[in-house]
Amino acid sequence: MKHLLSTLALKELEEGKAYYNLQKAALGDEFEKTIRNSIEEIFKSPYLYPVIAAPVHRKVISRFPYNIFYRVDDDAIVILSIAHQHRKPFYTI
Repeated sequence: MKHLLSTLALKELEEGKAYYNLQKAALGDEFEKTIRNSIEEIFKSPYLYPVIAAPVHRKVISRFPYNIFYRVDDDAIVILSIAHQHRKPFYTI
């Protein structure tokens, strides 16, 4: 099964990393590592996380206030968005 990161999700990851690196040296790198590890968890068990609006699933990130929204297609897992929980509290795809 392929794993795809949407243009929007990649942009949100880069923006989050830049923001946290401005707050504290290397914090953005920790943010990126946390997100990438969470994406790996999704790839290993894509049906573990709840469906919030069919067919979109959501994984809540514990260390940073972000959600990862994704969908499972027949041949791919598509990461749709990496959304900040407070800046976009009702954000869904």
